[in-house]
Amino acid sequence: GRKNSSDPREAILYDKKSGEIGHIKTGQAMPPKFLGGPQPEIGGRDRRALVAEWLTSPDNPWFAKNIANRVWEQFFGAGIIDPVDDVRATNPPTHPELLEQLGRRLVATQYDLRALVRDICNSYTYQQSTQPRDPENKDTRNFSCQRVRRLPAELLLDAITSVTKHDVKFNNLPKGARAVQVADGNSGNYFLSVFGRPSRDSVCACERRQEPTLGQVLHLINGDTIDTAVQDKNGRVANLVSSTTNDEKVLDELYLAAFSRRPLAEERKSIEVYLADSENRQAVFEDVLWSILNSKEFVFNH
Repeated sequence: GRKNSSDPREAILYDKKSGEIGHIKTGQAMPPKFLGGPQPEIGGRDRRALVAEWLTSPDNPWFAKNIANRVWEQFFGAGIIDPVDDVRATNPPTHPELLEQLGRRLVATQYDLRALVRDICNSYTYQQSTQPRDPENKDTRNFSCQRVRRLPAELLLDAITSVTKHDVKFNNLPKGARAVQVADGNSGNYFLSVFGRPSRDSVCACERRQEPTLGQVLHLINGDTIDTAVQDKNGRVANLVSSTTNDEKVLDELYLAAFSRRPLAEERKSIEVYLADSENRQAVFEDVLWSILNSKEFVFNH
């Protein structure tokens, strides 16, 4: 059965022991039956458990492959069947043998998603560069190189939080919670909204918007998300500047936090010139971090 909860956006499903659905014409009770399968032996068991067992059964040819395809899409920006919600005979997988093997692997590990992620991340396919080996190769569907794609809204906001050490407060969550922990589609956070986080009005993955927009660019440049984070008096820049007078060390720490690398020679030189021309050391490093967070290297997965 279904009933409302205290939150009008939430519905509670429960095991209803009576009230079978009747045929619309004959009124005869219609016992539950799996899609394309036999009528299950309920025997007083919770029907939700029966559905879960049927979904995850090794004999179900679709569930494991569907999950594997969705996990694959998270790492490559496209599924082996793409879009991941469009599974049909006329939209076949690009690599059916690979999808079959990933599904079997998932079943063999009893749906251990960590094991699946480990297999994908250890693959040569995942570890490829975004630069194609053949410049003339225009392939975008066979995973011959990685796709350049913007970080999803939640990951980008969490990355900004991690680099700046500035906590963002979300509705109904404690301070320090990450954007990826926000379950409510109505998060109340403008950054997540403008960068395409789905409102979760449906179960379709197509709700998420990954295309770049002018609003995203303007918010990164002029919005308060980055501006507030880099100027946080308890943030990374303030702590580094107050703890050391070594400008080279501060610069290295900022680049390592954002890019996992130290600044290139030309980057270091231009910032040293900027420091020499300014009387406000902290403001310079705030500007440096602002520039880092607005760079393509930071915003895009490449």
